[in-house]
Parts: sequence; structure tokens; C-alpha cells
Amino acid sequence: MLGGKRPGAGRPKGARSKSTIALEAACKNAALGLSDGFNSLMLFQSVYRNDTLSIETRLAAAAKALPYEHPSLASVEFIPGGENMMDQRIKQARGTVASRLARLRPAEG
Repeated sequence: MLGGKRPGAGRPKGARSKSTIALEAACKNAALGLSDGFNSLMLFQSVYRNDTLSIETRLAAAAKALPYEHPSLASVEFIPGGENMMDQRIKQARGTVASRLARLRPAEG
């Protein structure tokens, strides 16, 4: 046959890839070495820090742990010439600092 879609070709639905199987095995091995109070983040960290595992397995574990270790940046709405939420927070913080300083200063008179 010359290319194209063939019936029965490829990996069957639900079958796990080699990297998934390797990651699951690494997680099982890593879980054996953790204490009772471990969580999934600790499990992924122990996998990607394990030098004996393949780099593919370690990278897969690191990718899974990344959103929990380093949260993504929040977007701030930009309004030209107007106030956004950050401007409001800065004004509020300045007001709080000014009122605290006013209470700490001795009364003049």
C-alpha cells in the first residue's frame, strides 16, 4: 500500500506510549521512597531529580510539576489614561501608609 490511512494502523486507542509507561514506573519507584505525607508535587519532584532515569522521563515529570512550582503571571488590564486595578491598589497602599505615618507622628502645637 502507498501511504494514507490504513485500517488497524497505529497505536490502539487507550494504549500507553513508551514515555507514559516509563513515567508511571518511575513514579511508582519514587513513591516507595517517600514518607506517608507526600503529595503529587513531591512525587514529580522526586522523579525529575532522579539522575538514574532517562531525560525524557525526567522532563515529563518536570513539565507536570511546573505549574505548581512557578505560577503563571496574571494579566492586568491596561486602560489608556484611566485607572486599572494596579493603580487602585497603589493608591490604597499609599493611603494606608500615610494614615499610619500620621498616627506615629507627634502632635504639633
